[in-house]
Amino acid sequence: MVDDDRQAALNAIDLKGNIVLKEFGDTALLFRPQNNYEPFVVAYGYDKAAGEWSHGSYHTDLGHAFEEANPEIIEDACVRWQRGDIATALGNEEYPATDANVSWILNRSTMGDFHEEMTAKGNERLGEIVHEQERYLDKASGKNLAASEGRDAYLRPGVLEADNGQIGLSDMVDELRESARGSSRDAVSRDISHGGEAI
Repeated sequence: MVDDDRQAALNAIDLKGNIVLKEFGDTALLFRPQNNYEPFVVAYGYDKAAGEWSHGSYHTDLGHAFEEANPEIIEDACVRWQRGDIATALGNEEYPATDANVSWILNRSTMGDFHEEMTAKGNERLGEIVHEQERYLDKASGKNLAASEGRDAYLRPGVLEADNGQIGLSDMVDELRESARGSSRDAVSRDISHGGEAI
């Protein structure tokens, strides 16, 4: 068993000495022991045999690197509370941000159900976002179904294919604003013109 663990650890090291912590398709989360400043890498287009990648992002913090590398995590929705946040909250209530005060707030019994409350608020907000975007969402499941009419209008390819290389962005923005305000389908599907010529 010890030999198996040792072999698995050795297999995780690529030719350049990077340690592969986790792979997500052709993206890898790496640890570079030789780099003291930004040792964690999200390596896109990672080639383990060569120990190389096409491009990457570099981190001092493993948590942030993992959040970016893992496609199942909504990185922009991740909130990582820090001691400085508690210090700010104390200051806002006119309490000194001493180590003792910060540690007291961090105490598990003091924080109570903080995590559960944040999760519940997040789930509530996700529901609101789904409701706000319902006109752009498919109404039934199935890979072969066309997107909603609202999303079709939003992503209409003709908007992006002007002969002269110009994109009628102002017209497109105006159209989308009207569409979001609940204007008629005719208004949403009308041709967008650029310089007097239909695109």
